[in-house]
Amino acid sequence: MKSYDVSHKLNLACVQAIEEAFGHEVSTNDIVLQHTRKDFDGQYTLVTFPFTRYSKLSPEETGKAIGDILQKNCPLVQQYNTVKGFLNLEIENHVWLDIFTTLHRDKESFSMPSTGKKVVLEYCGPNTNKPLHLGHIRNMLIGYASANLLSRVGHQVHKVNIYNDLALLYANPWSPGNTSAKERPQKLHKLKAIISSENITWPSINPIKKK
Repeated sequence: MKSYDVSHKLNLACVQAIEEAFGHEVSTNDIVLQHTRKDFDGQYTLVTFPFTRYSKLSPEETGKAIGDILQKNCPLVQQYNTVKGFLNLEIENHVWLDIFTTLHRDKESFSMPSTGKKVVLEYCGPNTNKPLHLGHIRNMLIGYASANLLSRVGHQVHKVNIYNDLALLYANPWSPGNTSAKERPQKLHKLKAIISSENITWPSINPIKKK
């Protein structure tokens, strides 16, 4: 069993809680855990209907009795709520942090076999011509995380980043129709100043001629 197998640990804890609450032995096969619906708080849901025959209580009261013991004795459970015959369990935040830490150390066993597929993922890189803001960083992190996830599921990922937008500045001074002959020297001077400030080698550029 992997240390990040929360559902298995929770299954065992539910067995112990039911035995303590109602004095009746059950097996892990009797425990039905589901992912909690998005409109309720929690990550895992225990179906309590099968255990009312032991508790002699309503499904909701049965869930509360089990939830009280889990919250008291199980280090995984932060809190709970009951909706009719469903016990929704909220997992402690440190549990997820421990899982992420474990997965980071256990990269090889978590990675899936190669799919043989190549994926090219382009996402924004830092713009060297103006200060970064949180919007830039958000998109960078989304792109980087997406690339890592695709790699983990077996794809060969090629990350593409554009580190600045100088290409447009290169093109504009020479593009017919965008800049008049009178304005080109001014734009070219500005372009050289930007390149010099960024310590970029000045390339050899030939003007674009009208056809």
